[in-house]
Amino acid sequence: MSVTNRRIFANVFGDIITNVRAEYDTVNDPKVAPYYIFGQTLAIKNEIIEKKLEGRYPLVILGIDSDYVETDINTRQYEVSFNCWIVDETKKEWYTSDRFEQVYATVLFPIYKLLKEKIEFSEYVDSFGIQGFQPQVRLFPYWGSSNEQVLADPLDAIGIKINNLIIKNNC
Repeated sequence: MSVTNRRIFANVFGDIITNVRAEYDTVNDPKVAPYYIFGQTLAIKNEIIEKKLEGRYPLVILGIDSDYVETDINTRQYEVSFNCWIVDETKKEWYTSDRFEQVYATVLFPIYKLLKEKIEFSEYVDSFGIQGFQPQVRLFPYWGSSNEQVLADPLDAIGIKINNLIIKNNC
């Protein structure tokens, strides 16, 4: 078992997603459990296309974007603020009510609930830093349809903004 470098938040978040996957996928089917990827939107889009990732949805994305900020507190802790998205395939022809019934209620919100729980009880997160933990959640039915689609596939998404999460930087 490899030891996670706690100072690299993408690795810490990846371990949290591994715990989400383990609990969400009760039948041990890789096509059911959420896939994890991080980076800037265009890089993510290119990685998905280049690697031809099969079974890539549902997908949890950690955005390394203009809102991503890390602040060192001391040698044992740092604080991170970030955006992440939980996305799943949808159908272009569906109405919003269909999306809520078929995607949000059955996939996106159950994964969000697990993600929030796994962050709150993570060994990486300082218990002091979890006080007042209140992610900001935005819904994006047919994510990216107002402009250009964010990824090539038709998707529904939950956007999550997490501020000032304190991460333990020690073993």
